[in-house]
Amino acid sequence: MFTWLTVAGLLGAFGLTFVTVRNRIHALGSERVVMQKQLQNLQEETTVVQTQVAQWSSHALLQKRLDEGFINLQPIPDDRIVRMYIDTERTAMEGLRAVSNKVGMR
Repeated sequence: MFTWLTVAGLLGAFGLTFVTVRNRIHALGSERVVMQKQLQNLQEETTVVQTQVAQWSSHALLQKRLDEGFINLQPIPDDRIVRMYIDTERTAMEGLRAVSNKVGMR
């Protein structure tokens, strides 16, 4: 009798474990489907944004916006321009050197 009760208990435990694992697999599969849909939506949004960036940074559109007055170009004052001169006597192995305006610093 004890043997049959032990076998029945083991079969019951195995059955409960099997059902628990199957339910967990089903729940994870549902989560995976939701995440795949979110990923697809994000990829579509990324494509839309990349297209908009390409359009907004095109030369023709920028020129049109400039002509409309939507954007305004202002000249850069000469004292704000940093000029870098290549020193052919120095090599890249000597390290970095400071860059500054020759006219004056503000």
